[in-house]
Amino acid sequence: MIDPIKKFVEENRAEFDHMEPPAHVLQQIKSRLKESKEQEKEVKTVPLFRREIWYAAAAVLIAISTVYLFNTKNTVEGNLEQVVHQTAPKVETEKTDETGDSGSAVTLSQSDRVTEPGSVPLKPARVVRSGAGMNGMLANQNSKPVSVPKDLYVRLGDSSSASVRLAAVLDIEKTGDAGKHTLDRLARTLNYDGNSNVRLAALGVIGQYVNNEYASSLLVRSLFSQEDPMVQLELVGLLGNLKNAKVDARLIALADDPKTFSAVKDEAYTLLLNKNKI
Repeated sequence: MIDPIKKFVEENRAEFDHMEPPAHVLQQIKSRLKESKEQEKEVKTVPLFRREIWYAAAAVLIAISTVYLFNTKNTVEGNLEQVVHQTAPKVETEKTDETGDSGSAVTLSQSDRVTEPGSVPLKPARVVRSGAGMNGMLANQNSKPVSVPKDLYVRLGDSSSASVRLAAVLDIEKTGDAGKHTLDRLARTLNYDGNSNVRLAALGVIGQYVNNEYASSLLVRSLFSQEDPMVQLELVGLLGNLKNAKVDARLIALADDPKTFSAVKDEAYTLLLNKNKI
């Protein structure tokens, strides 16, 4: 569809090019444009959301939150009152004599318990012992004294079979006995047994207690008296890092002695260098 205005302009293009509109027509156009601008200024823009609307919405939200918190507080207080009014736990005292000693025991009834909000259920109460009965129980659990059967000492001194003596040393190790009597018997085997394997086995057991003052003293004595190169090498490696003047003196003697086995001499020399003793 052809626009009538465009058609009119096309048909009368020559007149548009050479003719001008009268002066009063131009004045009318300008006055109309001025009036339209003034009308646009008079029109006020209404904001989409006024401040009053936001204030009203915030007030409603605060009111709803207050009512919710108030109802929640009443519910929690009601539950707490119900919990507090439960039956208090019962305490029972009874005499026990399980270990043969007099003592007292305190037990709590499992059915009568007080549960606070957020807490976990209590576990069944344990019996707490006091007096001599308590001491006896601790002694049984912690100390557990052990003793080496006498037949092991007999086997340890069996001169007819090195395998029997070796088995005796291993059985003594299994008992875990580190008493002075046991250490003395093992030290005697370490120093005087005729079989190197038995001596090394005895050294292995005593060496487990090298931080024990008595056990370390036995090992130091053996270091001075031991002539078996294999046992000497083990003793040097075991005692060489100890801060002991006697050990250092013995290491120097072994390093300077031309009769010392070469491996023992090298080990002693290395330890002395690390200690800055030479």
